[in-house]
Formats: sequence, C-alpha cells, structure tokens
Amino acid sequence: MKTINRMRFNVMRGASAAGGLALFALGMQNACADPWIPAASHGFIDPMLRYYSADNAFPSNRFGTSTVPASKQDYWQFRLTGSEGIGHRFSIEYDLRAAQIADTKHHRTVTATGLQDQEVGLNYGLTQSKSFADSLTLNIVVPTGSALAAVPLSSGHYAIEPDVQMGWAGSGWFTTLELGTRIFTNGVATQVRFDSSAGIRLSQRFELMGEAFLARTYHSSQPIAPTDNAELYNLLRLGGKLQYRLTPDVRPYLGFEQYVAGKGIHAGYRVTVGAVIRI
Repeated sequence: MKTINRMRFNVMRGASAAGGLALFALGMQNACADPWIPAASHGFIDPMLRYYSADNAFPSNRFGTSTVPASKQDYWQFRLTGSEGIGHRFSIEYDLRAAQIADTKHHRTVTATGLQDQEVGLNYGLTQSKSFADSLTLNIVVPTGSALAAVPLSSGHYAIEPDVQMGWAGSGWFTTLELGTRIFTNGVATQVRFDSSAGIRLSQRFELMGEAFLARTYHSSQPIAPTDNAELYNLLRLGGKLQYRLTPDVRPYLGFEQYVAGKGIHAGYRVTVGAVIRI
C-alpha cells in the first residue's frame, strides 16, 4: 500500500491526456477544437502539485464502490505535463512525475521518495476544424521509479499505449474524450483507459470543468494485491476543476477528484493546484 506525506521535486512522468485537455481549455475562448496539435515550436506546459489522501481501499476480488479498512495513505506528487508542436500535424506529448509516499499501518510508517514512471508520446492530428478535432498518439511508459512492494513508485514494467483523442467546441463550451490501451510489454497486464473532460465558461475570467477517468486491467499473469501495485489497478475517478484566466497565456487552476469505485487500490480523494502556461 502507498501513502504520501511530503514530496521532493526530483522529476516527473508522462501522458498525453491531461496535457491535451489543458491546451484545449486554453483555446476555448476562440472555439478552436485543436487540443493536441500546437504549431511547430509552440505548445504549453502544465506544472502541478497534487495531494492524495486515503485510509481505506477497494477490495481486490471485485470492482465496486464498497471499501475495506486499509493503511493510511498521504501522497504528495509533483507532475509536469505538456505538448510541443514539431510541425506537419505532429507534436511531442509528455507526462513526468515524482513523489514521496508515506504508508502508515499499525503505527508503523514506511516511506518512498523519487521518480515515478515517465511517459512520452508522439501525437498526430487527423481532423483539425474549428468545432471538432481528433488525433492518434503512441505513448511509451518507462519504469523509472522503484517497484518495491512495500511502497511502490512504479509498476516496474515497460509499456506502450496507443490512444485515440477527440474534441468538440462551441461558444463557451468544450468536450474531449480519450481512449487508449496500455500494454505492458512483459505480458503482465493490459489496461484499457478512458479519460473525458467537459467545460463551460462562467465569465470572462473563470472556466469550470468536469472530468472522469476509468481504468480496467485485464490478463494479469499474477494476482493484483489491493493498494499495492502502482499502475496495475482498476479505478473510476470523478472530479472537477476551476480555472482562472490570469493572462491569455497563463491559467492557474484548482481541482478536486474522488475515487468512487475500483479494485485493488486505495479509495480516497485528491486535490490539485497548477497552472497551464502557453509557450
């Protein structure tokens, strides 16, 4: 099981979904459905600090909303996502992470600090119109973190993740979807991942977004112990985010997410503070 109390900003990890949604929100004022493919030498970065807390877990024998007592988990994480256009409808996407986890059970605390898995992807835009966009991404997950069973920071396995991403935009609103399959190259598991976001403009400065994330893991060659296997989990997470337009290129935000259903993972909540910065 994992828990995180403090966190040293060591470095980061990768994925294209959150980055794409953030850039799309930046362009929402122009109803431009181009969430993933910035122009060459342009893009954005999204640094964030996330705090996660839980003291129960979803059972390991079935997917559902019920929970069982577990160790207390407090989790500080620094995450950096971003996108950099390289021209010809291509962009480089990344999701970099580092964290400190502290797991407390029966008055005994075990901690782990360092890098987590890093993800980098190459994204290609298909349709890129004013109201609709879609793209294809191929991500590579590199297990740079520790996979020790006591407090894992990593799945311990290389993986590839092909994704399909889509976005729709209108006057003052947007919706994005992402569907991908994370395939662990040693055959330990295959994970189907779904990510979605929808937002509306509340005023000239404020935007409100709702988010949903679903992951289901299949074909594991070994049992997945509850709360003990980093990326090999089953989870439904719902959340919301309030974003403030400080300048046209800088948008800080505050987010809250709740783990509402799962299997073999802690059941808690997460608070995020960050800023989307166009570069």
